[in-house]
Amino acid sequence: MKAYKTLLLVSVIFLVAVNCAVILFFGEAVGALTRFFSTFLFFVFFLVQHKRVSDKKVLGIFFLLLLCDALLFNYENEYFKMFIFLSRILLFILLGWVIFPKVRALKSNLFQKIIFIGAVGLNIFLLIELLNMMSPDNNYLFSDILIVLFGILVIFVSTLGISYNNRYSNKSSFYFVFIIISFVFSDLAYVIAAYLEFNVFYLADVVANITGLTALLKFLYYENKEGDFNNLEV
Repeated sequence: MKAYKTLLLVSVIFLVAVNCAVILFFGEAVGALTRFFSTFLFFVFFLVQHKRVSDKKVLGIFFLLLLCDALLFNYENEYFKMFIFLSRILLFILLGWVIFPKVRALKSNLFQKIIFIGAVGLNIFLLIELLNMMSPDNNYLFSDILIVLFGILVIFVSTLGISYNNRYSNKSSFYFVFIIISFVFSDLAYVIAAYLEFNVFYLADVVANITGLTALLKFLYYENKEGDFNNLEV
């Protein structure tokens, strides 16, 4: 197990360096290729870590991550952009579904509900402002609807993650929150880079994405260690 952890750490550092170097010297088009192979390598690490996988949600999460990265090869196509957002929406749904059985029994008070509704409202407002900042050339089929839907879903899953961590306060709950933070920051950085043309954010996207994938492996490891992974509802 120690050798596995060492190999994972070295691989993470190597992948961050390679992905950043490729973007800096060859551009985002080639960077999309290294991003896909990086995600695939994390999937291989997962298969090595869990020799027998029966949870369809977990396999679905990796499938959607790989699908999204594959679609980035042609992200300028409006239909590809639409399916990228759909794949990310489904990804967050599956992530939320993984922990939902653990948090659905938790009760929330009126104050927490007000905070949640306020956060959703603020998120929608910020998303609308972001949409107004975008060039008309970046609009595509159902873009406004998908972006707002994605934002609301992120708030919902983030709330689930925070509730999960507050209730259990263990390593798996910590890494789950880290997954959400990393993937959200990755998506936000990519949107800023691709749609607002601040190319330096492609580097932030790479670092956040690989951090999220690392946290995903850690989360699944501790879920399995605590006996919850194989008992998740399908």
